[in-house]
Amino acid sequence: WLDPLLVDKVVVTMSVTPTLPGQKISAQLFWNDRQNRSFTERMSVIFPVEGDGRPHRYTIPLADNPDFVLPFREIVQLRFDPMDSPGKLTLDDFQIVPFPRE
Repeated sequence: WLDPLLVDKVVVTMSVTPTLPGQKISAQLFWNDRQNRSFTERMSVIFPVEGDGRPHRYTIPLADNPDFVLPFREIVQLRFDPMDSPGKLTLDDFQIVPFPRE
């Protein structure tokens, strides 16, 4: 399990080419915990994705998300939906980044 109080962000590097050129694309990161095993919109972050076929780095802040950071919560699953429409995807890197140590 993952302690959300120790997680600062998720960083993803990927390239996306939509089937329809110029189409707007979004990605979504979901999480659930021991009490809520289903994935819901409330427990997720949606962010826009560049659809030009080149690698881009996306930083998804989680530390300031009140639905992610709750005391005594244990995150048991993450789900990443990199595209909300058809196309080609290359996932280069996916990192769960802890807070920096002082």
